[in-house]
Amino acid sequence: MASGVPAYAATPDPDLHYAMDELTGTTVADSSGNGWDGETNGKVELVASDEGSALDLQGGHVIVPREVLDGAQDLTVATRVRWDGDGGA
Repeated sequence: MASGVPAYAATPDPDLHYAMDELTGTTVADSSGNGWDGETNGKVELVASDEGSALDLQGGHVIVPREVLDGAQDLTVATRVRWDGDGGA
């Protein structure tokens, strides 16, 4: 007889996590502990935010190491964005 408790899989630890709240030169640290640091390209600036600091990607982006995706069969990406209403089409 079933106990009434739903079965679920434990949430896996992320392979890669960029908190996007610190920048050392052009390096964005991987806080997952796996060492997959990213590199910024283009106009990127560390700015004050409501929760401390954040990366302002002013036309720039973060390059993820290619090896992160080696052998991957699926991928989940999550992000949090603050839009100030400027720019865009």
